[in-house]
Amino acid sequence: MILDSLFKHKPAPLQPFKTSPGKLRAYRQCPLKYKFTQIDGRKTDAKPSPHLAFDAAVNGMLESFQAKLLAGRTEITETALLSELNRVWRSDKFTDPEEEKLFRADAEKAAENMTRWFRDATGTVLIYQNKPAIGMFAPWYPRPLTLWTRLDRVETLPDNSIRVIDFKSGARETSAAELRSDMGVRIQAMAAREMFGKSVSSIAMVYARSGNIEEIPLKMLDLEFLTADVKSIVQDIQNNRFEPNPGPLCSVCDFMEECRGWRKKLPWKQAGETRDTYQNRLRLSYSKMSLFERCPRAYHALYHEKIPPKPQPFFSFGSCIHAVMEDFYDPASREKPTRDRLMTLLEEQWRHFRAGYRSTEEEERYRAEAVRMLEMYYRQFIENKPFKPAAQIERYFELPVGSDSIMTGFIDRIDTLPKGGSIVLDYKTEPTERTQEAVDSDLQLTLYYWAAREFLGLDIRKLGLYMMSHDTLMLTSRTADDVPPLLERISDVSQRIQNETAFEPRINKYCLSCDHLVGCPLEQQIRNDASLRSMEFTDDDGNDNFSGDDL
Repeated sequence: MILDSLFKHKPAPLQPFKTSPGKLRAYRQCPLKYKFTQIDGRKTDAKPSPHLAFDAAVNGMLESFQAKLLAGRTEITETALLSELNRVWRSDKFTDPEEEKLFRADAEKAAENMTRWFRDATGTVLIYQNKPAIGMFAPWYPRPLTLWTRLDRVETLPDNSIRVIDFKSGARETSAAELRSDMGVRIQAMAAREMFGKSVSSIAMVYARSGNIEEIPLKMLDLEFLTADVKSIVQDIQNNRFEPNPGPLCSVCDFMEECRGWRKKLPWKQAGETRDTYQNRLRLSYSKMSLFERCPRAYHALYHEKIPPKPQPFFSFGSCIHAVMEDFYDPASREKPTRDRLMTLLEEQWRHFRAGYRSTEEEERYRAEAVRMLEMYYRQFIENKPFKPAAQIERYFELPVGSDSIMTGFIDRIDTLPKGGSIVLDYKTEPTERTQEAVDSDLQLTLYYWAAREFLGLDIRKLGLYMMSHDTLMLTSRTADDVPPLLERISDVSQRIQNETAFEPRINKYCLSCDHLVGCPLEQQIRNDASLRSMEFTDDDGNDNFSGDDL
């Protein structure tokens, strides 16, 4: 019987399979939606997307310009690039004329910056099989799989090495540390090596909006993990693991109404509205509320000007600890994980969260702190104690508030209590301690209490903060009487955001770590304030699970 059980759970060998970085990314975003579109072949309604239209226009401009340049039909001038932009621009992809005007201005700025980039470029486009290597598709064969990826530009450098260029139209510029573990970048690198051999020495992101370039040698990429990373995803696909993954992108998903991840609790129906009307509400999260209340100027920069946050070590540190705990308490776990397993999870996750560290020494200092935290946690809460996996982890919620706002967020962990009911648990990696009074009045925990009851239908008996740096679990509780003040606070902040016009700066304890300190009207006052400090070993107060989807 034991042997039968072992064979029953042994993974089936991988079958031949063709895929791409985009399809793998789609599966990781939501396995169920991947099944609907890629396995079942179901079509989605083609809705105009200004971001996709902008991306297509900028990349189309760059590709057609290069083709004409190589054919001797044009020269490197801003006028030439703008001519190509005019040819590929699609006004019908924009539903809001003012929005189109903003995107068009960004595209014209990209043409200006890329003119300088082409003039300064030291590489020469590679000719492959009598064709210029621009906008080409290249394969990578991690047997028995085949992956196809696009290479925007492949060029030969003065030292005869080969560099792959990926043109990026987005506002956010990725650091080299982030590129190391990026699956799409690593697949591009392997495909280029497959096609052009070991002469391929580096891959570079060229950001069209600024003309900046971020280059990383292939030897710095986490290529030794890539085959296992890709095969793990394909294994899940071939084993029919298609669970929904609720999150912010669900708001624009065509399959939301039939998704079992929503349990038929569709937020616009709860509000008594059509889906289109509901989408006009202001989307809020605890982090958005907190940021606006701390500093309207910083809020405006992030959510109105769409300036992405800069990578910071404390964000990477906190995100890594959360990811480790998510894996450790996986609801599908069948046995108690060992301390070694916990440390292995840290090593596996660390390579995905390396952005923002200013030096190897700084990264190692944070890594040592992560080891210290997790070892303390294991001794205090796992060792010599019964273990039970979480009932739910990283559970997304979305609920309408009042007549004009939506509250969204993720709950770190929900456990089932032995005597009935549930407990909501949140991890904090901040260095400061909290008083019981502060925990009892914590607005974020009140929000999670309300969301777990209202959205998930759970009987929440307790709530707790794991203060990871101090090896403590601080417990508290809430009642239904705590909810109305929370909803009033959300509605009040929503109204203030929508009525705000000046977005003036406000001094707060995070000013010295603010991305927008330089040029702030209060900059000198902030720098002269000895009571302010830079953030360290914290993720929650400063970022609170920030996602690019919030932009």
